[in-house]
Amino acid sequence: MDEIEEIKRRLDIVDLISSYLTLKKAGANYRALCPFHKEHTPSFMVSKEKQIFKCFGCSLGGDVFAFIMQMENLTFPEALKLLADKTGVKLQRRKQADLKISSVKNKLYQINLLAAKLYHKILTQHSLGKKPLVYLTAKRQLKDQTISEFMLGYAPKSWDLILKKLQEKGFSQEEIAATGLLVRKEGDGYYGVKGNTWTYYDRFRDRIIFPIFDALGNVVGFSARTIEDEKDVPKYVNSADSPIFHKSRILYGLNLAKSYIKKNGFVILVEGQMDVIGSWQARVKNIVASSGTSLTEEHLSVLKRYTQNLILALDADSAGIEATKKVIDAALLLGFSVKVTKLAGFKDPGEAAINSPSNWIEALKKSLAAIDWFFDLALTNVKDKDNLTISEKKTFAKIVLEPISKIQNPIEKAHYASQVAEILQVKEEVVSATLEKYNSQQPQPVAGAEEAKKSDLGLEEYFLGLVLAFPKFLPQVISKIQTINFNDELPSQIAKQLLTWYNINRKNLERGSFKFDLNQVFKGQLLDKVNLLIFDLEEQFQEKEDEEILQEIIQVSFRLRQSQREDLKKEYALKIAQAEKAGDRTKLKSLIAEFQNALSEKEK
Repeated sequence: MDEIEEIKRRLDIVDLISSYLTLKKAGANYRALCPFHKEHTPSFMVSKEKQIFKCFGCSLGGDVFAFIMQMENLTFPEALKLLADKTGVKLQRRKQADLKISSVKNKLYQINLLAAKLYHKILTQHSLGKKPLVYLTAKRQLKDQTISEFMLGYAPKSWDLILKKLQEKGFSQEEIAATGLLVRKEGDGYYGVKGNTWTYYDRFRDRIIFPIFDALGNVVGFSARTIEDEKDVPKYVNSADSPIFHKSRILYGLNLAKSYIKKNGFVILVEGQMDVIGSWQARVKNIVASSGTSLTEEHLSVLKRYTQNLILALDADSAGIEATKKVIDAALLLGFSVKVTKLAGFKDPGEAAINSPSNWIEALKKSLAAIDWFFDLALTNVKDKDNLTISEKKTFAKIVLEPISKIQNPIEKAHYASQVAEILQVKEEVVSATLEKYNSQQPQPVAGAEEAKKSDLGLEEYFLGLVLAFPKFLPQVISKIQTINFNDELPSQIAKQLLTWYNINRKNLERGSFKFDLNQVFKGQLLDKVNLLIFDLEEQFQEKEDEEILQEIIQVSFRLRQSQREDLKKEYALKIAQAEKAGDRTKLKSLIAEFQNALSEKEK
């Protein structure tokens, strides 16, 4: 048994997927909301028997490798290594090209991990880290355990400490620079200091270091903060994008939070690292932040893999309010259920969590639904909330109608439209008409939305899929398979393998001692493809009676043969016409005989 099959044997796909999604039993299978596209009705199915998953909304499907590659955005070699480590399977050498790609990334991970450990050691064990450690423990009130859990560190005021230490470990300047830990020197020396011959210098100097991990726990980058606010010096410096770090996709704290997100059923989104760390220390652990950039649609798509319920707890200042509006707009369009936490007496969640954990937890419990938050915002400066002036009505409508228009659930949208009509003292038809105008201005959801069409099976795949999904009918339809020429690649492979098995087991089949096992007929990737094909059809036909299924198989085989007869007629009509035009009577006679023979074969 090769390493891929051994991993699949040891790892139950239901166990793997349930570590990411909440699966519910559905007959012999399991069902969940698809993490790969927007939907309100679960269409993501997992088969324990076949060890595959399939989404009947977006058509993604496959085995444990396909799931982990899609879920964690991994290449196959990366997924193979991850699952091998998880199952204890020892890997043999792979293709050289795969090894090269994988080894480059692994080297960058190694460099970052060594740097993170060095920064952490300097902060917690070296005299150079005394001042930043006092800042974190006394001023920011972080516990030693919290500092350790997030591997916080300190980069001393040195131009080349990290460069030298990593070179001592055998890494080149270019390899270290590829992680973003170094900056290429400009000019002769540092800031005009002559005689320095370094090509690169350390990016982070005299700063507290926040290692940034991907969802799998690899150190992919860093964020670095000044200990004291200084004029004309940026408070934060972040790693530049690299082959392993993409700010638009990485969420700070997700590696630690993902199991708590699944457990609690929602995620809390904050702005900064200290908000995440402070909340974690207050035992609220289903929390993440964007990494050195504004929240993007890619960030939200990553979160959608873990939950569709989002609580926003951004800063309480005017910039935080504007950021909250933008995130709500984007999240509603992606089908999230969104709430907003209002912080009273604190500038940000980190401060609230550290100084008053109970108030932070209570604020989260009292979070408002996103549209209710917009209502509150729109009514903030209104004197008489039961009798708005014309100007106040216009302002209110401007603030609340656009986000309402982005709600995907029609019942929820109608609920808020009714509330708006009541507050504005107008008919609901007026509000609905205004919402329609907003809807017409919005971009339509792209492929991957719940309404996206399912990919249709070709007629050949459909026929063979039905036969294999319900093999009890195989003795009655095997002769029909023998007379069909399968033109598409997958059906041709399936039919060839199936007929080979039939010819070997023909006598048992004719005697009635019939036993069909997919695992004996198909192997490897072809077996995986067959399983996906029949999983699809089993779902469609699970409520049908046997007679209906058999009739469908027979009718589809008739349509296939009829289609092939028509193709045959067209093919020979062209050949016969060419022979007639050339006046080749011998060729013409031969073609007519060939055509009649071929047609009689199709009629069998």
